[in-house]
Amino acid sequence: MQAPILPVIVQENWAQCENPNCNKWRKLPPGYQVKEDEPWYCYLNPDERKATCSASEDVSTVACLHR
Repeated sequence: MQAPILPVIVQENWAQCENPNCNKWRKLPPGYQVKEDEPWYCYLNPDERKATCSASEDVSTVACLHR
């Protein structure tokens, strides 16, 4: 008898840019923590490709599954 296949749970870490002209959501790398009591902006993103408000908004994994 085979062992049951268990789902893999992946916790994603997201932050929203607080620039009123941006407000884009950014998916952050595992282990990166956002201080909840401090504003967060795209330029704080450790992913250089997404560290600017002109970069396209990240799409959630859930949104991708429903396409």
